[in-house]
Amino acid sequence: MTPRRVVQQPLGPRHLRALALIANGHTDASIGRQMGVSTHTASWYVKCILARLGAHDRAHAVALGIRHGYLRLDDIQPHPQLPDHQPAA
Repeated sequence: MTPRRVVQQPLGPRHLRALALIANGHTDASIGRQMGVSTHTASWYVKCILARLGAHDRAHAVALGIRHGYLRLDDIQPHPQLPDHQPAA
């Protein structure tokens, strides 16, 4: 088993907001619009999040965000084009 990575720098409020938007499938442009910043700034937030979490990509960042307590599954909204999966009874 590989050792767990420790987050080098904690995520600030802007990074946490961007991480939640990433988890919900937003592009850099959409993150910028939602946060009131440029696409370039949103891209910078994403790069910082990946670096701070030691993530390889956005999906890995979301998984690490959940693992480290930055995100909860409740923060992730179901995609509107995918069927809602209900647990088997």
